[in-house]
Amino acid sequence: MSVIEFIELCKYLKEHPVVQAEMVEAKRQPGLPPPTAPPDAKGVETTQETTSPKTVAELADEIRSRREPTNAPAASPGTTGEPSDDSLADNPEALPWLIRLDKFIDDQQHEGITELVVRSNNSQTALNEAVALELLTEAGLASQEATAVRFTFNDSSAKLRLVIENPNDEWVATQFDEESSDAVGQLYKAESTGDWSYRGDDPAEYEEVWDQEAGEDDLAPLTDFLQFVNDSTDEEFAAELATRLDVEAFARYLAVEDLMGNFDDIEGPGNNSYLYFDPDTGQATVVAWDHNLAFSGGVGAPGGGVPGGVPGGVPGGVPGGFPTELPEGCELPSDFAPGNLPDFGGAGGPMGGSNVLVERFNEVPEFAAMYDAALAELTESLFVDGTAEAILQRWAAVLSSEASDVVSAATVESDAQAVRAAFPAE
Repeated sequence: MSVIEFIELCKYLKEHPVVQAEMVEAKRQPGLPPPTAPPDAKGVETTQETTSPKTVAELADEIRSRREPTNAPAASPGTTGEPSDDSLADNPEALPWLIRLDKFIDDQQHEGITELVVRSNNSQTALNEAVALELLTEAGLASQEATAVRFTFNDSSAKLRLVIENPNDEWVATQFDEESSDAVGQLYKAESTGDWSYRGDDPAEYEEVWDQEAGEDDLAPLTDFLQFVNDSTDEEFAAELATRLDVEAFARYLAVEDLMGNFDDIEGPGNNSYLYFDPDTGQATVVAWDHNLAFSGGVGAPGGGVPGGVPGGVPGGVPGGFPTELPEGCELPSDFAPGNLPDFGGAGGPMGGSNVLVERFNEVPEFAAMYDAALAELTESLFVDGTAEAILQRWAAVLSSEASDVVSAATVESDAQAVRAAFPAE
């Protein structure tokens, strides 16, 4: 969950809601082609299960009472960033959603996919996240397939939204080679309310910190890994990390997140990351998640340390609604200077600026050299050679030609130019 991310996945909706998602065609891969008919609410869960239906007004009251404090700025008109409390009941089509196709009809799926996430974004086009997800794939990392949709709730006006796969058992099977094993590897999601600290081996201590999303229910792989990351000596960490973590993939992950300017990654305030464990080797892989702040002129910078903007805010030219100031609670010290950053703590987590795995990884010369090499390679292969620009142009062309009823060509061009301006300098 990011600063401008999931406010809450809503409870079961009013009576028999019909959520329609008409795919905007001409995506780069078959991925998620247009469905033959809108999903029927009787066979689709668009919210978490509850014992009885609630009205949308009741839903808004519940979310109001349960939601966490947020440091997100208000979204600009026409965007799908986090809506205000007062708008929840009136604008359900603008909310982030988790849609389960097989909740009420066993085995119902679309192209092998059972869970879809309707993403929030503070621009109308979500071009920044769409491009970021494709670049992760180009970098050889696990990512989520994405498509643009016209999204409506009951009889509401359609909104342009970005829909992606939700990481689960089916997603794991498409992203990782598990052919030699009958088991599905464990996948754990780091929660925004937690961090990467070791809290002992009692699973109850991790209930508000990590969620298991795939594989046999067992937190032992996760807790063993966290214990090693937090409690190993420097010598043990340097010598053994490569047997416990795909260090080359992790170096590429850090590099590509920095190149995309995504300050809300594993080190960011949303604690955004998954951990996957191979069922055969037990080796972990850090999985990227949540890129609605990528290419937004945020405070991230290569190396994970130095804000890309200045104390007065971030560079101009970002899509309407993107944050232009540091979040409340992140005020820079009076003696701020690059390389002289405040210490947010070492484990990572809410409003944090660090992560214990990243910190220790960067302190090992061999791993730091992997990061530097990955940064140089990915700068060349993703940006200098025009890959990112080609992806951006393709997405912008699709939206301009196929979605003109829900977003203007001028908005598409403006958002595309803002993303382009955030590409790293060659």
